[in-house]
Amino acid sequence: GGASSAQAIANAALMSQQGISSSLAKQEQSNSMLRAQQASQNQNLEAQGEEDLQTQNYNKNQDLLRMASARKQQADAARAKATQQLMGGIGQIAGGFGGTKDE
Repeated sequence: GGASSAQAIANAALMSQQGISSSLAKQEQSNSMLRAQQASQNQNLEAQGEEDLQTQNYNKNQDLLRMASARKQQADAARAKATQQLMGGIGQIAGGFGGTKDE
């Protein structure tokens, strides 16, 4: 009876070890899959962050271009007005000289 009891205990211990090994293998496989999923999610989030940053930089540059264009248009309008006023002033001066000859 003692030998068979010892064998039964040994068999039970072996089965227990095999069960534990199988459980650990399953856990390691699960952990490995979770790590891969997390790495993939991290890469996706990083790519999305990069895309968002590029979009923000693009929008900022577009705003700067619009502001520069508006300033150029204002400067062109001011230059045209100054030229018009200068020509008007020269015309008045010329007209003034012409008016003094007639008098």
